[in-house]
Amino acid sequence: MLNALGLVRSLLFTIPLVYLYTIVMGFLSWLVSPFDPGARRQHACSRWWARLILAACLVRVHLHGLTHIEPGRHYVYIANHLSYIDIPILFAHLPVEFRIM
Repeated sequence: MLNALGLVRSLLFTIPLVYLYTIVMGFLSWLVSPFDPGARRQHACSRWWARLILAACLVRVHLHGLTHIEPGRHYVYIANHLSYIDIPILFAHLPVEFRIM
């Protein structure tokens, strides 16, 4: 019964919100792109998109080791993709601007 309720919640609540947030924030990012040569505003849209996705999915994130990130240095961040939620977690919680390859 519990799995059925989770499925219903996903189909009626979570999945539609993920699509809505992706469409709205993607459109906003597209709108600001001509006026954003450094992509800072686009990255801000991505951060808000990620936070909305995590909230809709009821994901709580506990961070460890952010004190090791030094401002001004270059890093390579690698997500192991254990789930579809890795990218929103990175966008919402990494304290630096980054690009995806």
